[in-house]
Amino acid sequence: MTRMIDALLILNAGSSSLKFQVAATGTLDRLVSGAVRGIGTAMHFRASACGQPPVEEAPNGIDHDAAFGAALRFVGEHAHGCATRSCNGRGLSVVSR
Repeated sequence: MTRMIDALLILNAGSSSLKFQVAATGTLDRLVSGAVRGIGTAMHFRASACGQPPVEEAPNGIDHDAAFGAALRFVGEHAHGCATRSCNGRGLSVVSR
């Protein structure tokens, strides 16, 4: 059975950008970080997990909803494996509503 760890989702939303990070609560180890820039015009997404090379893309949409959706998708797809590698085999549960 996978043991879950607690994590923090840290958001910094401005008028034209959304920066995000997921950190393990006990150690504050960075698991995932990224940013969506160009909200309201032509968005550009860049994020990385577990020290891997960054992923860059142009998400669909131009508003904060689209930016937040892109960030949550990346966290959901990448945070669990990162937590497993960097937190001694413990898993991370990511839930979005």
